[in-house]
Amino acid sequence: MKRNHCLLLAALLVTGITLTHLPNASAQPQAGGNQEKTEKDDVQARLADAIKAVHADAVVGASKKAKTIGTNDLYSVEFTSKGKKISADVTADGTLVKTDEAADIKSFPTPARDALIKAVTAVGMRENGLRITHTYATVNSDGVASKQSSATIYGADVANNRGERGRLGFSEDGSLVEHPAWMK
Repeated sequence: MKRNHCLLLAALLVTGITLTHLPNASAQPQAGGNQEKTEKDDVQARLADAIKAVHADAVVGASKKAKTIGTNDLYSVEFTSKGKKISADVTADGTLVKTDEAADIKSFPTPARDALIKAVTAVGMRENGLRITHTYATVNSDGVASKQSSATIYGADVANNRGERGRLGFSEDGSLVEHPAWMK
């Protein structure tokens, strides 16, 4: 009987010591959680810096991870500059890949505007919005971004008579640089 009491007393003592240490262990800050938050803040700062390098007056809004390319993440970032809403693709390391903004046909260079009008009317497609896209860098399959001289595409979101959507784009001189797969 004494032996059972000693075993019970020892078990209660071990349980008591264990329970008194558990609240202290759970109350300690989790290093991983703070590190993730700090890294997320660092990424957001790099995204904003990349955009502000080109659009100094930019007010950066929402961003979300669009995809992972190799070892780099590509984020889609919404911002406003000079009252215009613009979307951008920026890598996690802070390289601005491209910006895309709504446009008016009057803002297109004459050769690009004429080529767009001719293509839309000749093929009989519906125009669903005009866009100006500025490309600043490319990202290879390993996720490495390489800067390039800025290229501008003047284009439109289009749809054919079957409702298939695509994008039609022209360079400043009016040459075709982007077209939907269904357009021959």
